[in-house]
Amino acid sequence: MSTFDPCLEREQLAVAVFWCEAVAYPADHGRAFRLGGYAARTPELALGWLLERASDVADQVAEMAALPVHCWLYDAPGHASVLRSLAAGEMFVFTVFDEGVRFILSARPPVFQSPSRALQLDTAGGQVQFPEHPNPDRLLSGGP
Repeated sequence: MSTFDPCLEREQLAVAVFWCEAVAYPADHGRAFRLGGYAARTPELALGWLLERASDVADQVAEMAALPVHCWLYDAPGHASVLRSLAAGEMFVFTVFDEGVRFILSARPPVFQSPSRALQLDTAGGQVQFPEHPNPDRLLSGGP
């Protein structure tokens, strides 16, 4: 009789994670400021997170800088294109410029991780951290 170990099964499964991120790059500052990150399990969840962050950025930038953001927020064909790109394994990047600050919203195609390593919760900041980010020191070097 074989025994079933659910922990072992969970460790053997792989999960797909679309890494989404919002970063601000001030022109007069040598660092990037990470505004948030999210590990989405589907392209739809990734797009939803990007749209929420884009709305947040639009609320914080000058009216002229917010215009392209508002257009993108209601661009259904553009959203379908983002979903197709992510599903095809392509990265999506949306950039907003405002008074010397470049805001970049991005979603990367899936990275397969074991469930136990896919996500880590930073209890101090309440943010989900992705341990396999290609350059975490650059993005986490300061800021909010």
